[in-house]
Amino acid sequence: MMTARAAALLCGVAAFAPAGQAGDAAGLMDFYATVTAVREAPAGSALPGLHLEARVNGRTTDIYLAPVNFLEEYGMTFQKGDDVHIVGERTKVNGTDVVLARQVAVGAANRKTLYLRDENGPFWTEEIRPGHR
Repeated sequence: MMTARAAALLCGVAAFAPAGQAGDAAGLMDFYATVTAVREAPAGSALPGLHLEARVNGRTTDIYLAPVNFLEEYGMTFQKGDDVHIVGERTKVNGTDVVLARQVAVGAANRKTLYLRDENGPFWTEEIRPGHR
């Protein structure tokens, strides 16, 4: 049985401030892309967990989602060729450009959206934060 937290994160009930169209001054991006590679960064890495690579504005872009166990908890899987909708924030980690995904949607027929983080941080670090029930 799905918990209230799981339902809120998967169905999009969580509070979320939408991003600008392609990107705005705050570094927020809202884009569609096709996954060109999927990789898992090991524990101890700057951003351990699942990363997607996709072409965004003509460049290969590293998109960090979340720890693998968090994604598995919500039945989210990704593979090369998947079409995804990402809302996230551009940043640099160890000198490398990366998009920290706030939300990710995958699938055409049975599209699922998972909320990963907001301006206060990732959702997997606390059981339930105020405003995200």
